[in-house]
Amino acid sequence: MTQGWQPLAPWGSDRLPPGSDPYLVMAEATDYADYRAGPLADDAAFAVALEMPDLQRPEVDGLLLHAGHDGSRYGTGTATRAALRQLVEQTRFDTDDPQRPRRVLLAAPLVPQRPPLPWQGLGPLPAPAAAPAPAALAKADAQGGPEVLLAVIDSGCPFAHRDLRRGAASTRVVRLWDQGSGAHWSGLGQPPDGYGYGCELADSQLGRLIAQSTAAGSLALDESQCYRRAGYGAVLSRASHGAHTLGILASPRRWNARRHGGCPEERQAQEAAASADIVFVQLGHELTRCISVAAVESRALDALRYVLQQARDWKQRRQIASDQRPRVLVSFGYESWIGPHDGTSWFEAALDDLIAAANLEFDFQVHMIAGNARGQHVHITEENKVSKLDFDICVQPGNETVTWIEVWTPPGLTDLSFELRPPHGPPLPALQWNQAVGWPEAARPQACVVTSSTPANGPGSRMVLLRIAPTQVFDGRQAPAPHGRWHVTLRSEQPNLQGVHAYLGRSDEGRGRPLRARQSHFAERAGEALQAVDKTGTLNGHACGKLAVVSGAYYRKKFPYARAETGVLADEATTYSGTGPTRSSRAGPDAVLAVDDGLYAYGTLAMGNTSATVLRMDGTSVAAPMRARLASKLDAAKNPVPGQGTPPNPPDPDVGRVRFDPFDDPAQ
Repeated sequence: MTQGWQPLAPWGSDRLPPGSDPYLVMAEATDYADYRAGPLADDAAFAVALEMPDLQRPEVDGLLLHAGHDGSRYGTGTATRAALRQLVEQTRFDTDDPQRPRRVLLAAPLVPQRPPLPWQGLGPLPAPAAAPAPAALAKADAQGGPEVLLAVIDSGCPFAHRDLRRGAASTRVVRLWDQGSGAHWSGLGQPPDGYGYGCELADSQLGRLIAQSTAAGSLALDESQCYRRAGYGAVLSRASHGAHTLGILASPRRWNARRHGGCPEERQAQEAAASADIVFVQLGHELTRCISVAAVESRALDALRYVLQQARDWKQRRQIASDQRPRVLVSFGYESWIGPHDGTSWFEAALDDLIAAANLEFDFQVHMIAGNARGQHVHITEENKVSKLDFDICVQPGNETVTWIEVWTPPGLTDLSFELRPPHGPPLPALQWNQAVGWPEAARPQACVVTSSTPANGPGSRMVLLRIAPTQVFDGRQAPAPHGRWHVTLRSEQPNLQGVHAYLGRSDEGRGRPLRARQSHFAERAGEALQAVDKTGTLNGHACGKLAVVSGAYYRKKFPYARAETGVLADEATTYSGTGPTRSSRAGPDAVLAVDDGLYAYGTLAMGNTSATVLRMDGTSVAAPMRARLASKLDAAKNPVPGQGTPPNPPDPDVGRVRFDPFDDPAQ
């Protein structure tokens, strides 16, 4: 190896297996430093995602696969380190051999530099009140709303909120699966069948928690005590992402942010979504405190399969005829800024497979967000036929999380040369395809690069993965990387760099948690090689497949003090809403919704974690549940009824095909 780089040796070899996962290559070579808190034993288990032909399950000791829907080629599970090595040896991305997996991806959550702070308020509790009689609890399963089932995959489910209750000790949340590793729920519940982790609770068990926090002989419910008793820290603060989503999707009330003479609270009890049953999947805090895209995708696929299983049970309990297709509306509000953005990622392929299978029984819709990456300076593309491409990555000081950069190239680009220059240092030697290296050492690298001509993450392209270590560390697991501008140069012998895309990974903390991640961004370079940061092509990396319903956001009103040249005008996309075009046939979002009023009344009002809390939230996380709620009233699943919505304005052609104002009833 040339001076400067040190070869990474995953699985004891310098050879990079075809079709391997670059993240798994780095993890194996660095002893899983980003995925563990202490010494790693050979039998330590990690989450994995698999694609397998013809429903075959690899017979590997130490591999435990979770339940999947019938006919699926995609699986999630856990595997020991030895089992991972064996799976990699068996993997053949270009074969139909039923005994070989096609791709194996590491889906373990990242471990932050410092342990998470405990949720506030999880202290000793007073003695519980007498629980309701079993007969009263049994009624909860028999009750229900209209033939629409709502589902949310998020963080924060205030099941005791007055807008989500039926009576004194019953909730519309018919099933809650807390995927977190530390959930205790007062000893109630257990892992759902086929998954083996987390804690599943039925509405009768949630009703028991509500009853135990209700004063004897009174209807006064202490919601905070209820959540403390359950050990459910995600809803102990005033607000959570999941509560706001539920307020938009399922609340019988709506808070009108427009200034007018009427009451700001409007009843929506006549809508199907206002009384429908709810399935909620709580993502584990270990996923949201330190973003790992593959881990979120693996848990999200488990969540979607769980929703499908619950929909079948719900249909049976409601005694809905087998030939009927009730509507199941799922809102998933998390995003990825990296990925191939062409629908070939493992999660997008598995999602399309799941939706197609579910639509044989239900009108099964998965509503996803367009993402909030448009104004974050996290995407660069080259549209011209050039032989050299330069860009800088600004890595922030005090960042406690890993910085990921993915560079995706067309499959025909075989003569790529990748050069990296750290801040305040000379450039490192150029790299070619199918190399795995670290700098300045292999054991505790400050930077790693894997150049894969056949990545498992997106088999239709070639990918260069760059990992930059945290710039602030608190233990000896790895050396801190220098902050500042990291310069990247791509070269080819011929002008073949047209169609190259570079994406930065998202670094974020969950709402209400300490800020430890500091987002890196691409920077424009002055001079002859000016590289503009591209706001197009920033659609959510989870949402570039074919069958998900993707929603973006636009401004309802003109900003009163914005200059015209800023482009912040009424009926145009917000400065943050992710847009197309993607690297596939998907042009962009399917629809955009009016979620912002302006600078002084930004976002949308919805419920918080307690019945007395109302707050605003902006972002496309508001648009997806809005679109799902509209779908409960529209006749078509993905396209509006004829005559509703208007086409995008000419200055903003890629924002979405259809516009909706949620304060206008599309059913009228």
